[in-house]
Amino acid sequence: MNDESINRHIQAVAIQFISYRGDIRAMASFIAASMGDAAPDIELLTNYLRKPEIHEELIKWDVGIWRNTTGDWSLVSLAAPSSIEQMRYRLEHFPTSNTQCRWCLQDAKRLAHIELIPEKDIRGEPVDNSWLHKFCMRPWLTMRNQVARAQTAPSKESLI
Repeated sequence: MNDESINRHIQAVAIQFISYRGDIRAMASFIAASMGDAAPDIELLTNYLRKPEIHEELIKWDVGIWRNTTGDWSLVSLAAPSSIEQMRYRLEHFPTSNTQCRWCLQDAKRLAHIELIPEKDIRGEPVDNSWLHKFCMRPWLTMRNQVARAQTAPSKESLI
């Protein structure tokens, strides 16, 4: 089993869950289930998931994996929604709590000031009630920029 195949299954699990927070062994078992008979041993998979260089590699696969301040592990799909309408909906609706990440919706609770960073507007001012994990900031800003470009794009006139 090569790293690319494992990364592909990690990406599939991240997409399936969108945002998972919990034990790394449970995360490894979900990935092993995705891999079926080709899955490596759970311990090998768990050790693979713990490696910082793998975390950096998975960013290229639109997957964020990190250990938060309470010791739980997070596996988050960093892929943007497929349409401008879905992106606009995400941008217009805030999470139910001001201690949640706007991208993955994981609640940092009392540790939000440690785990989350404020979103900044175009002038560098913090956006009210908009907090994100550092890994979630890039896809969030990309989505925000795509919606802004779509709103300013000139509409094409019909050729008919």
